[in-house]
Amino acid sequence: YMKGKVLLAQGKIEESLKEFKQEKHEFFSIYGMNFILFAIGGKSNSEDVFNQYLEKFSQTDPANTADLYAFRGNYEKAFDYLNKAFEIKDPVLIEALTYPSFKSMYKDSRWKNFIEKIDLPENHGYALK
Repeated sequence: YMKGKVLLAQGKIEESLKEFKQEKHEFFSIYGMNFILFAIGGKSNSEDVFNQYLEKFSQTDPANTADLYAFRGNYEKAFDYLNKAFEIKDPVLIEALTYPSFKSMYKDSRWKNFIEKIDLPENHGYALK
């Protein structure tokens, strides 16, 4: 999974797809395939695997669900799932805030409001400016 994400970030699409296809862990396989299939063909190409992820994991893994929505450019849903992650105390939330998918949301006033809501210490580094 991680190698696939790195290769995707480097723009090495075919190599990334190969790595994601080799992932044995069900969560990381479905989660990872969402990124590569969306990168290859957008929403229409990735809808089946996205719906599979939502059905299996959206209730238990809201921080990662927010990541997928952010990657797809659906910031409204991404914020909804960030708030769900906060409400259920999703242990992945603090890590997820560093994911590159969220960088485009930093300018949104909801990002600053969310970061303030979770009450991180001063100088936490999650782009409030």
